[in-house]
Amino acid sequence: IDGSVAGDPLLQGRIPEGLISAGLTGKILYSSFGNNGEILFPDYLQGHQVSGSATGISFDLGFKVKPSENDIFSVTFKNLINSVRWDSENLAGTAAGKYSENLPVTWYVGYARYLNRFILAVDIDKSLYYDPEDNIHLGLEYLLSREFRLRAGYAQELVTADSQRLSLGAGFNLHLPGANLVSIDLAYLMHLDWEGNDSLLFSLSFLR
Repeated sequence: IDGSVAGDPLLQGRIPEGLISAGLTGKILYSSFGNNGEILFPDYLQGHQVSGSATGISFDLGFKVKPSENDIFSVTFKNLINSVRWDSENLAGTAAGKYSENLPVTWYVGYARYLNRFILAVDIDKSLYYDPEDNIHLGLEYLLSREFRLRAGYAQELVTADSQRLSLGAGFNLHLPGANLVSIDLAYLMHLDWEGNDSLLFSLSFLR
């Protein structure tokens, strides 16, 4: 389930029907890249593979309305405010080095339906820039218990059906005294048309 309608259904259930709620999420970003060698590169490109890392911060803003007990609609603006610092290098000396660059702002429109222990979700993300493609995401979540849930998802580009991705994951909620909640989420993302570029994703959230 991708972002805009994801969350703990037991927390979602506390929202009165018809009430519009808003949320702000802050994220610390880190990524490393280019550490997979140059075996796939032809001779004339040897030394040009870029490696390095990126760090930054980002903020998302979302709005949600619950018109009935089992339905939720949402709008989310991802990376509404963000800053990322890149540090890159390669043997040929053609890498950009150290520089700052913002992530593209994307907005999501989502819908989720609760069916006993299942949650079905769909959302469409559209970039506010011309280059990135629009995407559609489908998600299914099954509640094993109040603390543990399983997830599966599928995504692709909306118009071309390219960039197909499949994800499998799980989430665990740890309830602390004082109505505090720690949410741990793990997912494995597979690129169906881009072999060898799967990702393991992990998130840790603190809710009150």
